[in-house]
Amino acid sequence: ERLATAERMALVMSGSISGNRITMISQANELVRANRSKFMEAFDHADHYQTGKIAKREVQRMFSWSGLPMTLEELDDILLVLGMKNLHDVEYQAFMDRLSTLTFDLPEMFEGQSSVRFAP
Repeated sequence: ERLATAERMALVMSGSISGNRITMISQANELVRANRSKFMEAFDHADHYQTGKIAKREVQRMFSWSGLPMTLEELDDILLVLGMKNLHDVEYQAFMDRLSTLTFDLPEMFEGQSSVRFAP
């Protein structure tokens, strides 16, 4: 399920998610796309009871170990954008599917907040 561009823009414009956080989410998206099988293997390994879920702290650690350090608050922002907010445990298959299918066609959002203009 993709979050519409307008909905992502609304999160940023409302101040709920900063431009810096959107950049982090984009970096997480690229990391997951490039290393999906490694992430899934790590998630499976961390899922000791075969529930399909792992603690948010484990997800945060995996990103940090993969070269994208983030706080739990930053992970919460990622989950918010993915429509998975207020979770203690993360269903990692859904998380990976949603994160890897996000698109970042948001230049209009940044243009609206600055004097920077992107070429069409």
